[in-house]
Formats: sequence, C-alpha cells, structure tokens
Amino acid sequence: MSKIEFYFDENMEPFETPIREANSLHNTYDILGTVSTIGRSAKDQDIVNYLRKRKNLTVILTQDSDFVKRDLRKEIFTSNNTGVFVFSFKKGSKTWDKFISITKIWDNLIKFSESNPPPFSYSVNSNGRITKI
Repeated sequence: MSKIEFYFDENMEPFETPIREANSLHNTYDILGTVSTIGRSAKDQDIVNYLRKRKNLTVILTQDSDFVKRDLRKEIFTSNNTGVFVFSFKKGSKTWDKFISITKIWDNLIKFSESNPPPFSYSVNSNGRITKI
C-alpha cells in the first residue's frame, strides 16, 4: 500500500502542526496542510490540481461541509486517490475542544484510511462517528 498523506485544509490549520509533531514519533504518515503546501485561500480547483500530481494516497481533513457538495466533488474523488473527512463539531465548540476530539479519533482515522483506501468521502462528528456522505 502507498503511503498516505493527510492534508489539513485552511479551516483546520490550527491542528496541522500539533498532529504532525505527534505523528513524527512514528513517522508513518505525512501530515501536511493546504496552506503550507498550496497557499492561503486556495480554491478547491487549486487543491484538486495539486493533489492530482501526488504519487501517494491523499486524504483531506476539513470543516467545510460544502466541500463535498460543490461541482468539483466528482473530480476530487476520482483524482489521484483522494479521500475527504468532513468534520462536524458541536456548535460553539472551541478550538481546544476540537483538537481534543481530533486527537481522540486520530488512530481510528488512520486505520479507516488504511482499510478503506481513497477515494472516499465521510463525515466525522465530534464523538468520532464516521458516516458515508
């Protein structure tokens, strides 16, 4: 199986560095961000074009519920093995609460991505429940 690259999009940027640092102890997956690799305010088409060129499996983590509803949906999922996890946190959740939720389910997201290789699209709630979109 190819190595999986996890990309935190711009609205998940606060979580990219701490997750990457924690992951560096295992050095199993690449943890990246769309801001650091593509640039701030990247359009969906820019993200798709960048991911299409990647050789590894790619997974985007976002809070943007419209991300999978836009016209680019089919292109995102049929391009180079791209998967999407759309997080839905409880209304009014603080950044710290979101971070705790992500860290609690991080291993499950990795295992899920390994056993269900991209392309895929799933929503993830604050309790870690993964539901197909």
